[in-house]
Amino acid sequence: MTSVATGASSSRALARLSGLCAVAGITVLAVAVLGSQGISYRGYVSEAGVVGQPHWIEYRLGIFSLAVALVLLAAAMRSRYRPAAVLLVVSGLLAGGSGSVSCSEGCPLPPFETPTVQDLVHGGTSIVGVGLSALAILVLAVFGPEGQLRLVSRVAIAPIVLAGLANAYALIFIGRSELTGAVERLLLILIVAWCVAVAAALARPTADGRS
Repeated sequence: MTSVATGASSSRALARLSGLCAVAGITVLAVAVLGSQGISYRGYVSEAGVVGQPHWIEYRLGIFSLAVALVLLAAAMRSRYRPAAVLLVVSGLLAGGSGSVSCSEGCPLPPFETPTVQDLVHGGTSIVGVGLSALAILVLAVFGPEGQLRLVSRVAIAPIVLAGLANAYALIFIGRSELTGAVERLLLILIVAWCVAVAAALARPTADGRS
């Protein structure tokens, strides 16, 4: 009983830390992106992190904080549903890698632009990281244990999938545009909102993933 109680207390503490990191990360990232690009921008969020941009340090701090939030959330839910936790850990590591490797000026991506190897690494880690987060949410929504984790994931998954499909369409068929910038921001906000909601559910003293 003592070990179970200790494990539950540890999970709640990790969930609280995850929620704090997610809120801090998206706040700092929003300051960096809005300060560099404004509300509407024909391009990518990552451009705010290019060295030389006015808020590139804040951008990277925000990304690193979100990466830590994903890893902490995975640790908090590992006893509830391990497959989703594994996906979140990998997603968090990729997010950290994305923040560590900056793209070049303009963050060019195929098929409309000619990227450098660095651009491909940055873009690849970003896209796969976001995709794995969305997959973790889908897995929880479909196969997760009955309770708040599953409920929150089911509420979140439809808008996340729609935003993800719109983002993929924009990247492949349109390239740099206001639509691309808007749906990329929306997708990021939706995933972070899910992270905060799940962290809040897990942080409650009575939360057991099934109630």
